Amino acid sequence: MAVWRGGTSAVIRAPIDKVWEATRDFAGILDWTGLALSVPGLEMTITSGEPPIPGCVRCFTVAQPDGGKIVLARETLLEFDEEQHRFKYRVDDHKVLDGYVATFALSRQGDGGDAATLLEWTYEIPADEADPSKEGAVDKEAMGLYHLCIESLKKILEILVQSGSPARTKLGAREECFPTMEIWRGGASAVIRAPVDKNGLSFPGLEMTGNRQIPGCVRRFTIAQPDGSKIVYANERLLEFEEEQQRFKYRVDDNKLWRGYVGALQPRGRRGCADSGRMDVRDEADPSKEAAVNKEAMSVYHPCIESLKDLFE
Repeated sequence: MAVWRGGTSAVIRAPIDKVWEATRDFAGILDWTGLALSVPGLEMTITSGEPPIPGCVRCFTVAQPDGGKIVLARETLLEFDEEQHRFKYRVDDHKVLDGYVATFALSRQGDGGDAATLLEWTYEIPADEADPSKEGAVDKEAMGLYHLCIESLKKILEILVQSGSPARTKLGAREECFPTMEIWRGGASAVIRAPVDKNGLSFPGLEMTGNRQIPGCVRRFTIAQPDGSKIVYANERLLEFEEEQQRFKYRVDDNKLWRGYVGALQPRGRRGCADSGRMDVRDEADPSKEAAVNKEAMSVYHPCIESLKDLFE
């Protein structure tokens, strides 16, 4: 059977052990790529088996406003070689890459202070002999994915190696490393006359799916209509929750103005007081929206903070 082949490679200025530590987990691809930030509502779950045992399956879905999910692709781990720093997987149920088999492989480049890693990501897929023109679409789809992931990984690893931090990262923890979008930032803060542990840090919501302190849970804000129906104002997904640090981070989806917005709240003890409020917003399509986004965010932050102050003071 005829096959189409392609791939790319990149040199990452980090030791191979660091790069492998960050990328070896078949269930952790969203930790080191910009995929979750580029595709609002994207989730990945292991639906069969257990990594890194060949045969395990990861499934990529996108959350929908009605609470349902659309399956983007299922990927089955075919081979995993810890010693050789490589793995191979097959893509199924994808509109363009169905039947595609990819190999992710690392090799050592240099040593000592000049240590670097060569990453090679290649694929092959059964050719569609009935429509050879599809080969270009397959390569474009694969290369778009590879380049996004590799550029994100390069930036993350090079920053972490310079700082001496561990290679593993959390979803949403390093948005500044992703090169695919412009970031707008804003926020608010206030002093609350109450001890930091009395600020009621939580992730409440009108409609909740999942444990409200476990990343991945979703709260939904709806507006009741005269006919008894509801309009979804926004879905907010918990990205991080740190009890010890008293902070959480969440992303807003399905809001016409705030889609892709990432908010964070963190009380900080200071002589029995606390402050809160910060947000990151991404929108490349229309830079003129920045002022509108900030105005909308502040119109929410300020009443919330004032209510919190009144409650505790």
